[in-house]
Amino acid sequence: MNPITFEPDAPAGGSLAALLAWFKSWLSESAPANTVIPWKGIHDEGTYLTSWREYHLHAGDPDVVSYATRMLASADGWLRRHLVHGYWRVQEVHHGVEHFIIFLAWIHEMDPAEPLHARQLRDASANIVDTGSKRLRWYDPGTNRFTSLYLGTKFVGFKKGLNIAEHLRLIRLAWLGLACGGNTELSTIITRYSREWASQVVSGPEIPLYLGEFTEADPKRRSANEAAFNKDARAFTGAAPKDINEVTRAEIHVANGTPGLFLALHDATGDPLYLDAAERVVRTTIRNIASPYAHPAGELAWHLHRAGRLPGLAEASGPVREGVDRLAGAQINITLQPGVKWRDTRYYNTVGMRKDMPAVEATRQDTGQQVELPSPATLGLLYRLTGRPGYLRLALDYALAILEAARHAYPDGRQHGCGARAIHAFCVGHGRNWGAGYASTALRAALGEDSGEIALPPVKLG
Repeated sequence: MNPITFEPDAPAGGSLAALLAWFKSWLSESAPANTVIPWKGIHDEGTYLTSWREYHLHAGDPDVVSYATRMLASADGWLRRHLVHGYWRVQEVHHGVEHFIIFLAWIHEMDPAEPLHARQLRDASANIVDTGSKRLRWYDPGTNRFTSLYLGTKFVGFKKGLNIAEHLRLIRLAWLGLACGGNTELSTIITRYSREWASQVVSGPEIPLYLGEFTEADPKRRSANEAAFNKDARAFTGAAPKDINEVTRAEIHVANGTPGLFLALHDATGDPLYLDAAERVVRTTIRNIASPYAHPAGELAWHLHRAGRLPGLAEASGPVREGVDRLAGAQINITLQPGVKWRDTRYYNTVGMRKDMPAVEATRQDTGQQVELPSPATLGLLYRLTGRPGYLRLALDYALAILEAARHAYPDGRQHGCGARAIHAFCVGHGRNWGAGYASTALRAALGEDSGEIALPPVKLG
C-alpha cells in the first residue's frame, strides 16, 4: 500500500504518467484474456471497455482501438444471430439500450466511419419510428410518448405505458442512429420529446420522475400513474437507495444521463430551456460534492458553471476545499471495504450510490484517523476552479490507489457492466454514475476545461 499526499502546488505530470501506465498494464492483461472468449450477449457486456476511453484520449494508444473493434466484431456476430431487426425481442428501457448508447457511443466518438457500430445503431434506432406493425409501435406522435416500459421487435407491453426518466435513454439511441444515417424523422422525436421533459423538469414543484407527475389534471389518472411508478418503474432504482426525496429525484436523472443530454440539446439548438433543466438537476446534487462517491456531481457542476450557470459555485465548494487543504502534507492510506450496509451510513440517499459497491476508507498514516476525501471529480472541480495543480495531482493519485486495490480484488467487469464489484466500475463508475468514476473524472480534468462524458455527435435537429 502506497500512501498518497496532498501538496497544493505540486505538479501533476508524474501522477498522470503513473495512472496512464496502469491503464496500459491492465490493457495488456485484459485484451488477450477477453478477445478469445465468445460474445455471450449480456445487455451491458461491452460497457466495461469504455474504461479505456480517457486513457486513449491522453495516450492515443492504437491497442485500445484494436481491442474495442475486435470485441465489437464479436458482438456483431452474436447480435446478427440473436436480435430481430437489430434489437431485442423485448427488453425494458433501462437496460435494453445500454450496448448501443454506451459502448457504441464510444466507438462512434473514436471512429464515426466504423461500419459495424453504425449499422447496429441505424438498425436499433429504426424501431423507434417504424416497427412495421401497430402492435409493435414504440413511439406515439399523437401523445408524444413512448408506448411502454418494455419495448421490443416481437413484443411491446402497452399496459406499462408510463414514461419515466429511462425513456430519455431512447433519445440518445435516436440521436446516435440519426448521426449514423438513420431515419431523419428521429430528429423531430428527439426535440419534441426532450423539450417536454425539459419543460416539466423546469416547471414542476419537484424534479419529475415521470411525465405528467405534476401536470396530469385527472386525479384518477394521477393516482394510477403513481401506482404504476411504484409497481413497475421503481424496480429500476433497486440497485440504488430507494427513498424518494429531492436528491434522489435528481439522482435518478443523473443515472440516466439526463443532464448531459440536456447540455447536448442546448449546444445543438441554442434553446436555454435545456440549460434551465440541466441546472435544476445539477444544482440539487451540489450538496453531495464532499462525498467520496458523488463522481457525477463535481463534474456536472463544472460543465454547468462553464455554461454560465450555477452562480456561486466557487463559494459553495469552499468548505470542501478547506477540508482538503487541511490534509496538506499528510500521508493517506486508501483501502476498499466490501459488505457495507449503506442504509446505516450518511451516504444513503445521495448521488453516486449503489448497494453492491464497497466503501472507500481514507486513513491518515500518522494518526490512524479516518478522513473524508471527496471524489476525484470534486478534486478535479477544485483544480479547474483554482488552477492549483495539487488538486489534480491528488485526484490522479487517489484514482490510481483505488484502481490498484480494485485490480487485486475484482474482475474486469465484462460479466456485469452495470455492477460496482468490478475494476471498470472504479474507472468509469457503476451503472448509477453515467460514466463518471474515480479515474475517468480525474483524467478528464487533466485533459482540460471542456472534457466530459462520451460526446453525442453533431446532428441536425428539427
